[in-house]
Amino acid sequence: MNILGEGARLTYENFIYIALTGTFRNASGSSSGEEDNVTFDPSALECQQLVLDVPEGTMVKLSRKENGRRSQLWRMTSTGRLQHEGSSPPHDPSSRKAANNAASLVLDIAGCAPQPSEYVPLMLRKPDERRRLTQTWRFTEDGRLCCIHVNMFVQAKDGFLGLIPGSHSGGSWQLWNDVVLGPPQLVQYDTLANGVPLEQAISRQRLRPGSGMLSVRVDTDGPTRVLQITDVHSKGASAVARTESGDWVSLVEEGGTTTIKKTSAATQQSKDESGLHEMELQLKLQGGIGLSLILQSPPEELIYAKLTDIVFQYQSSPLQRTIDCSVRDIQVDNQLLGAQCPIVLYVTPQSKNDETRYLPAIYLTAHQLLSSCTNSYIFKNLNLTMKNLTLTLEESLVFKLLLLAGYDQSDSELEKVEERQYDMRRMLAAATSANATRYYFTILELQLKQVRLSVLTSKKLSSELKNIKRKMGLTLVRFEHASVNLEPFVRRHPFETSRFLLDCITKHYKEELKSQAMKILGSTDFLGNPSGFLADVSEGVSELVHEGSVGGLVWNVTHGMANSTAKVTGSLSDAVGHVTMDDKHEEHRQKLRLMQTAHSTDHIMAGLKGLGLGLYGGLTSIVSQTYTGATQEGLPGFISGFAKGMVGTVTKPAIGLLDLASSTSLAVRDSSKNPLQKMPNRIRKPRLVVGLNGLIPRYNVNQAEGQELLLSFEHNENEIFLGYDVLREGEGDMKVLISSQQVRVFSQSDPALPPTPVLNVPYRDLYHCKPVILQGDESEIEHKHYIELTLKAEWPEGHIIPRPSDLAYKRPKVRCDSQEIAHKVAQQINYARNLHDELRQTLLMQEEETVE
Repeated sequence: MNILGEGARLTYENFIYIALTGTFRNASGSSSGEEDNVTFDPSALECQQLVLDVPEGTMVKLSRKENGRRSQLWRMTSTGRLQHEGSSPPHDPSSRKAANNAASLVLDIAGCAPQPSEYVPLMLRKPDERRRLTQTWRFTEDGRLCCIHVNMFVQAKDGFLGLIPGSHSGGSWQLWNDVVLGPPQLVQYDTLANGVPLEQAISRQRLRPGSGMLSVRVDTDGPTRVLQITDVHSKGASAVARTESGDWVSLVEEGGTTTIKKTSAATQQSKDESGLHEMELQLKLQGGIGLSLILQSPPEELIYAKLTDIVFQYQSSPLQRTIDCSVRDIQVDNQLLGAQCPIVLYVTPQSKNDETRYLPAIYLTAHQLLSSCTNSYIFKNLNLTMKNLTLTLEESLVFKLLLLAGYDQSDSELEKVEERQYDMRRMLAAATSANATRYYFTILELQLKQVRLSVLTSKKLSSELKNIKRKMGLTLVRFEHASVNLEPFVRRHPFETSRFLLDCITKHYKEELKSQAMKILGSTDFLGNPSGFLADVSEGVSELVHEGSVGGLVWNVTHGMANSTAKVTGSLSDAVGHVTMDDKHEEHRQKLRLMQTAHSTDHIMAGLKGLGLGLYGGLTSIVSQTYTGATQEGLPGFISGFAKGMVGTVTKPAIGLLDLASSTSLAVRDSSKNPLQKMPNRIRKPRLVVGLNGLIPRYNVNQAEGQELLLSFEHNENEIFLGYDVLREGEGDMKVLISSQQVRVFSQSDPALPPTPVLNVPYRDLYHCKPVILQGDESEIEHKHYIELTLKAEWPEGHIIPRPSDLAYKRPKVRCDSQEIAHKVAQQINYARNLHDELRQTLLMQEEETVE
């Protein structure tokens, strides 16, 4: 009962009787035969209750049904065989080996293959694959039993006359007539309602109710744990099922369950009189809900939140209302292109020994007691429980969220907003009287035990984000994985307004964060994250003491030391990077950092590239900085550039060495990382937010991949992604990337590797693009499809430009897999080229200009 959810299934042996349906028509409980308290009348055929029996030997006879008699019990296997239970000794029902015992005899015929006009007696034989045609049985939809042979049915010998009563022996009537397999009788005396002859109507009757397999599940009903035991085959398997029982109606949908229950007849009558009613609503969303947050200007997707496996239950009655809601998993992704950390929020992974790992990530339960007061709400309890979370705040994302919230207003506008908020607070304070709406809780509890908090600072912010940072007065310090323990917020019997309760919750968690200030300080990068190092050592010692794992101690200590080394060297390289006063060099360093993934090889390659960049920058610093300063500012720029170059000659190689040390430490840290500390992957790539029509398109994986590929090329900030497609698949896939300024054709054998440029064509040099078909060799039957890019020719001044038909244009061709791909890509390229020409020839008016 301590583990919620589905548990081990229970099974019980459940045999079947093979019954002649027409002999059970007068049995109480209808024709199912599950009720046997019927007076036996030898002269009445409808109450004979005949079943297939093997009383002695191997021949199959007809006998009156006797509960629990093993010679009348059968079991149908998954292959269609009918095993006879009485022909084998009793066995343990839980043993699969015993259940599939090869020594059991199965239903067969006495002779060889039956003739179309003959009736062959039934008997028991050993399972034999060579007799599959007469040992494989099925119950037809109209209620008969047949084998694989066509138009051959199991029936009583002599047809309807074979159902007559037998002899009286030992105080009970016995029927010893044979059972045969053969064609329908020529003369039919009596039939069922569906037209099946009485002697051929055969059905299955279970020995016990149910399917023989029970599902055991532990669920919650508020604070109470409920043990549910359900027959597995009683659950609806169709996409939409409707079941009715009395006055209760249940509607079940695949992927989400909605249950609406009506009250009983007595309650329904009270509803008509008093207007009160009961209702229950259940909603299950196994796929969950995804929420994408998009900034309008500039258009950019900020975050994507996914709530998985949502279960919502609402119950309402004349006296109370209850809400139970659970979310199995939650993840919020950072969708900024070039984000330092792709995940903002996720559930912290838990060890296998943690009993709470089966609980949902978010669980909300509320129980409201209805009252006649209009300005008060009474809750018996309200409980919100959340698992331990890992939260990573990136500085640029935080300020863009504030920008979306409207914090980019001017100082005068903010003052007006503050004045309105002050007036509103005064009005709310004046309204805090007997007329104010208040909320009463027997117990109000919010539980969030631990948050692993990280803050990542950004090296480069736009002027708009810097303005928000100045207005908010936020100065963030970089740190990672600070374990912040939070005490639950618990209030018993409060009776306050909603604003007062929200202020209490905010104040409580602010105080909790302040009390964890030393842990946060101990997790900062410039100190080497000593808190994380001590936590790793403590975990390693714990594994050594409790599990005797020396390897666990070594791995944890190695991870802690490598993490601290990476933090210190990374902070030093960033600090020295500001001294170089070379923005291009620093921007190139940050791009190399973004190339690092969770793989150790990527860290080492990025470190080596950083070292090479530092050495190259140190060798060329004096020349490049002096030339840049002289071209921009003249003689003063020449002098300042020379001074910057002298500083860069020393600092840039030092930065390269620190980057190599930091990347190597990161590689060691990630290779020794505990699996529980690894971050999940993004749910999906950042979406394309502006389509060809200027609107937000539906999410498309192909567009998202193309937009991400555009970042891997050298591109202009104003360059917009327009299209992406795979031209030719195979070893070294040939792909095309279409933007608002040029067409790029490249090859990429592995998505994890950088693309290799093959052809770059700016639209100013492109005349036209069209699909072409070239005839292959004689040995090749299929034609080869290409896209042909016609490039404009440049002519010296004073020369007469010939007609387009006479020009010898450059016409590079790129092969495609199919004609459809060639037409599609050519159309997209021509559209992008026309769009580029229109934008280049469009006169943009300034906002301050007026049109007469």
